[in-house]
Amino acid sequence: MSSAAESGSQLAADIQNLNMEIYLGLVWAAIFATFLTYRMVLWILGYIRQIASLGHDKQRIFAYTNSTYAFCKRHLLYAPLFRRRHHREFMLSDAVNVGTLPSRPQAFFLIGYVGMNVALCVIHLPWSADRHEIAGYLRNRTGVLSVMNMIPLFLFAGRNNPLIWMLDISFDGYNLMHRWIGRTVVLQALAHTLAWTVDTVMSTGWNKVAKMLVNVPFFLTGTIGAFAMVVMLLHSPSVIRHAFYEVFLGVHFLLAATAVVTIWMHLQGMPQQLLLKAALVLWIVERATRFFWLIKNNVAHSGTKAEVILLPGDAVRVTLHVARPWTFRPGQHVFLYMPRIGLWTSHPFSLAWSDEDHTTGEKGLSYDSDDVLAPRKTTMSLIIRRRTGFTERLFRKAENSISGTFTTTAFVEGPYGTC
Repeated sequence: MSSAAESGSQLAADIQNLNMEIYLGLVWAAIFATFLTYRMVLWILGYIRQIASLGHDKQRIFAYTNSTYAFCKRHLLYAPLFRRRHHREFMLSDAVNVGTLPSRPQAFFLIGYVGMNVALCVIHLPWSADRHEIAGYLRNRTGVLSVMNMIPLFLFAGRNNPLIWMLDISFDGYNLMHRWIGRTVVLQALAHTLAWTVDTVMSTGWNKVAKMLVNVPFFLTGTIGAFAMVVMLLHSPSVIRHAFYEVFLGVHFLLAATAVVTIWMHLQGMPQQLLLKAALVLWIVERATRFFWLIKNNVAHSGTKAEVILLPGDAVRVTLHVARPWTFRPGQHVFLYMPRIGLWTSHPFSLAWSDEDHTTGEKGLSYDSDDVLAPRKTTMSLIIRRRTGFTERLFRKAENSISGTFTTTAFVEGPYGTC
């Protein structure tokens, strides 16, 4: 094939890859618009129902359900994947968790998303071309889609993801999508790497591949990034995450950082570097937001203190005297940092109850409980059962303390949850 023909074929392939990026972006935009519209319709209907019911005890408009909508909720929106098992963990033993079964709509979404990515990887490829040409097209297509999928991958990983409150989808739901999008990203990156490796080995042999990896940074950084991704995939099953949670978090972060840095170098001078930059901006903004609220809510005044009390039944009660007043809703949870127990790691715990301390004045006189101007300090109580890792160390610390209680500095992030 002449150089002009090769340039034309490469240009056509680049345009097709750009179209795949656009298609994937349009799909995400359509999903967002659909869920946002559904959320707004529910809010408007709820508001109308509230207004119509005020002062109208005899109205019966909203007393009857819509049979079609009820059918959809029963068999699709709120349905378990099969018959009864709904968002329940699969436990091989008391300590071995092998995952959680998704709901029916989650399963449909994940199957559709993975299937769509498989289709985007293979459609409009010249399968009748020779091996070298088709390997090049497949390599570029899978690489482009892998980077494109990093944007929702990074967005859904954040606890302060704005889509949580915009679409009223829980963090657990986004975390499930984060895991499956991550698997999709890794498999596409692996296909990208194998397409180059297999074609190069069959054309020039392993010695040539080794020399290219040593002497050409482009190939070396791409291989290191793909390897880091594959290791992330292998160390992320539920069994490993739950058994070695703190180790998993540290290793996962280091592998992710390695993959991002090497892929950034691999994409130097390519338009796909802008996609990776967008994913990084989302991650940095989310982390900065978390850090800002963590400092703002815990460093003021005397800081947040945790009073840990040993309880019967292998449990402790943690009463948090937070630096600033917080508001909570039933069913919410917080992430707890205790530097003396778990260094920089944080762990989620449900709020058992909260209260307010009524402080004393300058002369030691207590303020009246009805005085709205009296300074208050919010307290939160958590009941934590001893398991492994952080909770084991926390329990041991309380057990070995005088009278089974101790006080330490803590940081509280949250509250989270849409219940």
